[in-house]
Amino acid sequence: MEAATFEVKTENHVAVLKSFITFADKRTIQDAFDAAENPSKTATNMTAQMRAATDAAVKIVVVSVDGKTENVLAELMNLPNREALEIVNRVSEVTDNKKKEPATPGI
Repeated sequence: MEAATFEVKTENHVAVLKSFITFADKRTIQDAFDAAENPSKTATNMTAQMRAATDAAVKIVVVSVDGKTENVLAELMNLPNREALEIVNRVSEVTDNKKKEPATPGI
């Protein structure tokens, strides 16, 4: 099933995101979190788990950054922090089912 998409426009960049994830996508994100297992429950290890889950979510949800569809995580990492965080926050909205409809019309 092909997900509808929407644009996230930051000050200087445009990302295209899927408007929803599948159950399989959600499991992939959870698997990334679990793979960075945290047996000692330290803050450092929790950060590594969250980072792994966020990276997996970005790879699944972000279709393109500034028209580039290859290596979207690397493209996102090269953006100014504030703009990257705007996009990551929208990724979180998609993966957490916080919004029923994207704010920007689909492509």
